[in-house]
Amino acid sequence: MQLSPAMTKSMMAHSRLLKRSFIGLLALMVFACLQPPSLQALEGSAETKTPATAIQGLVTNPDDLPDLTKTMMIDLAAAAASGDLEELRDLFETNELAPVLSEEHISEPIAHWKNNSSDGTARDIMAALAELFALPPVKTKNGDFLWPYLAATPLDKLTKAQEIDLFRLVGPTAAERMLKQNRYDYYETEIGKDGTWHFFKKSKENTPAEQPKK
Repeated sequence: MQLSPAMTKSMMAHSRLLKRSFIGLLALMVFACLQPPSLQALEGSAETKTPATAIQGLVTNPDDLPDLTKTMMIDLAAAAASGDLEELRDLFETNELAPVLSEEHISEPIAHWKNNSSDGTARDIMAALAELFALPPVKTKNGDFLWPYLAATPLDKLTKAQEIDLFRLVGPTAAERMLKQNRYDYYETEIGKDGTWHFFKKSKENTPAEQPKK
């Protein structure tokens, strides 16, 4: 029996969905079981520059995320970790609104990611997205969630353990530059409380994102 092109495409999409769900489950298990050093410092360290309460809206437990937000986080983390750009395309195209990838309108995400990657494969960009979800997000004033928390935290107020998070995420050269300039300018991504993927782009802001008031 010869399958039609439409049936073949549907079966391939279903196969990618199953793979993404499996990888996403593993990603959530790792996220829930591993506690980054920065979170340990937030519980109380004698060498912190500022108290842990300075990072308002920090979400250290993925179970505290809204269900729709957590589902999209799992899907994105799994798609990025899969190494398959079509996984990310699926999420881009099925999103309620096209996620912002640049200051310019982007209609073809794969071409954009490849053109902006170091070697034309976009593997480094997928790795960057996956790494963002290895760190906790902050809840914004609108009730949405921004990864990583570093994008909304004054870098001159980081604890030593949080500085390690920055070094792990961007590497020593970029981390030292950002600390000197007191400005985070690496990738950031935001997911709405309704599960909408808002953006995945380089941070261009020179000031921390607004945080919810206590």
